[in-house]
Amino acid sequence: MANNHGYVSTTSCEAWDVDSLNRCGVYATADLDNGVMVTCGDIAKDSANGITGYQFAVAPATANSEHCWIVNTPEVGSDIEMQLMSDPRYFYNKKGEPMSIKYLKPYVDCIEVDANAFAAGALPTTEGYVVITTGGKFAPAASAPQSGTYFSVLGFKDNAVGGDKMKVVVLQCERN
Repeated sequence: MANNHGYVSTTSCEAWDVDSLNRCGVYATADLDNGVMVTCGDIAKDSANGITGYQFAVAPATANSEHCWIVNTPEVGSDIEMQLMSDPRYFYNKKGEPMSIKYLKPYVDCIEVDANAFAAGALPTTEGYVVITTGGKFAPAASAPQSGTYFSVLGFKDNAVGGDKMKVVVLQCERN
């Protein structure tokens, strides 16, 4: 069985074809899994306030965060264990290193995530809504929230990953 790091597929997102919806993020505090929602902060600058590169500081989103980005770095891996495994659940983004983030467009973008993208470690059991909670992870919700980014559950499917069958939920961005 694979390590339990988050899995996300953004192949049904506008960011797949539109470069301006893709950025490089850096989170210096802790490792982050793919499928975590983040907010984008300042661009990298030197002490004279000059831009030193197109890397943006990111932080995990919270319940009322808006204009969120999803972490979706290609699963190449930065250490030998990640590189040897053909399973994206072994991959994670190491703290302080660049990661790929994608902006999600409401009513357009759909993502697929596994149970590791949820704070409780389990997928929702029914269709409904999903909100962002602690650490940028997801949580099921009985109704659409009054504020913040949220998703609707379109359904469930199985993906073949690492010689295994993995259940994922398909989420559509409703507000960002």
